[in-house]
Amino acid sequence: YRQGFLSSGSMVLTTAATGLNGPVSEQAANGVATLTNKHWSAVHAVNMIDKTSHSSYVLNNFSVVCATLSAGLTTPGKAQTLTINTAQSGTVTLGSGNQNVVINAGLGGAASGSYYGFTITEGSGTDSLKVNGIAGATNALVTAGAGTEAMTFINTHASIKAGSGNLTVHGSSYGTNVTAGTGAADIWAGSGSNNFTFHTGDGLMTIEDFNTPDTLILDTSLQAGMTTTTVSGGIELLFSSSANSEILLKGSTATALSQIKWS
Repeated sequence: YRQGFLSSGSMVLTTAATGLNGPVSEQAANGVATLTNKHWSAVHAVNMIDKTSHSSYVLNNFSVVCATLSAGLTTPGKAQTLTINTAQSGTVTLGSGNQNVVINAGLGGAASGSYYGFTITEGSGTDSLKVNGIAGATNALVTAGAGTEAMTFINTHASIKAGSGNLTVHGSSYGTNVTAGTGAADIWAGSGSNNFTFHTGDGLMTIEDFNTPDTLILDTSLQAGMTTTTVSGGIELLFSSSANSEILLKGSTATALSQIKWS
């Protein structure tokens, strides 16, 4: 069933009107459109697409959510927002402009041992992402973009591919995997077992909490020209074969170099 969002007011999309297995309510006020599945197991999924409106959205109580925000706000300090509540899995794709996304994974009608997986593709604006997971059962696969991006993961295992922009990551104790990009990435991975991958041609990767269980995976082509220097608060890694590449291991000593894996 296909339905445009209201610009104001509220309505209930009944089973009789839509042919869906349950009712869905819609409410719009103050630039925010809210869509709520009345019974978690009745309407399984929702696919939301916003190409130009810059509206903000709240999607409640759907098991699977697919959302595309093509163009957010461009005014500094203002952003289009998307809040997803009680979803088990889904995809979020962001475009240009400033966009803030919050995913609150919830049990809803699912069993407590169910798998939760979200795939998020960031855009080119100033974006923020927060994923509130369920006891480590939530997985987030994120591709960063060309903008300024801040990501926070709670009770979530996160795998992130950095882009050409400026990325900040705060991970959780359930493990964070980050692959560097050509931009700058500043990472607080969390207390879990974390992996950091860095290739020839990547930019700056700063790991604020590189700990004993963590692994730094580097291209073998970087090995011969790698130099290490003790700097204020940590270890700096530079590479003669990749002039613009740099890794900072904050709070680390030379013993951290034993956690490098060449690949």
